[in-house]
Amino acid sequence: SQSILYEELQATHEEVLASNEELQTKNEELETTQEELRAANEELRTVNDEVLDRNEQLDLANARLEKLTVRLTEEEAYASAIVETVREPLLVLDRNLRVVSANHAFYEKFRVKKESTEGETIFRLGNGQWDIPALKELLENVLPGRDVVSDFEVSHEFPRIGLRTMLLNAREVARESGAEAYILLAIEDISDRVRQRTALIASKDRVESERDVSRTDAAELRLERSLREKFVLALSHDLRNPLTGAKLSAQLLIRRAGGDPHVDEGTLRTLRRIVENMDRADRMITDLLDANRIKAGQGVSLKREAMDLGEYLRAQSTELGSRYGDRLVWQQEDGALPGEWDPDAITRILENLIGNAFKYGLDPEPVTVK
Repeated sequence: SQSILYEELQATHEEVLASNEELQTKNEELETTQEELRAANEELRTVNDEVLDRNEQLDLANARLEKLTVRLTEEEAYASAIVETVREPLLVLDRNLRVVSANHAFYEKFRVKKESTEGETIFRLGNGQWDIPALKELLENVLPGRDVVSDFEVSHEFPRIGLRTMLLNAREVARESGAEAYILLAIEDISDRVRQRTALIASKDRVESERDVSRTDAAELRLERSLREKFVLALSHDLRNPLTGAKLSAQLLIRRAGGDPHVDEGTLRTLRRIVENMDRADRMITDLLDANRIKAGQGVSLKREAMDLGEYLRAQSTELGSRYGDRLVWQQEDGALPGEWDPDAITRILENLIGNAFKYGLDPEPVTVK
């Protein structure tokens, strides 16, 4: 019996040893698991920090996006307001030549509705009345290779308004958002001008024919003089119309370029110089009309206004200096010269006198104005 008891104790002891080894193994596994849990917690904290950082970045990006959206909305409203104030018909097209928008002048001139215009391709407007071969040539072949097209003449018979002769001015307008560029199409109706020009040419031909029949007839000479004066008046009127349109277009470009950070100062100076040259051309037309009135014995009418002549002359010196450079020497005393003056007449006098001095003076001798 002692032998049996000893064997049972031995077996029990071995079982206890086995249990201890198993417990030690479990403890080691628990320690390993705890280390893994600690590592996982560290990773979770790192990921959580990254998520918080990303959330902050997203909040900043959303704030910037909201500001850009508001700015874009304001700029689109501003551009639409400018388009609506232009008297000439205007169309804004996308790259597929679908109408994005049109101004009031377009709807009124061509008698079409907004609902049937926006979103439609230009060639399908008004039941196909804009399906003009010359217009297709301009938009599909000419403009893509040049970006800007000016004074593209088109004649077409419209069902509702009859035969029209138009000057088309088109350009691609880039968008800051990076989206596809728009196409701005300005339409100037010159039908009346063409009819007047045709009538003037026909009138001139008749006058020349009559003059050839009897050159010595005094009555015909008086008639010819009268017709020539009328021709100058009509021609001056015809010249002012395209000058006015070109000046408005240049001023519109200046307003747009003023808010565009991608447009350099040199481009703005060029645009302003275009406007100044348009004003000079207008004054030349006025000179032509004044000369015509003087020949007719009517005299020249002055438009006086209260102004400081000294300040006006100083402003003219700056403009003339930019045109003639260092050869023009301007000497003017300080002080005001208030009174009633005709600024256009004074400008014409200065330009004629200084222009003749440069034309007939010795180069490079300076021209001095005192």
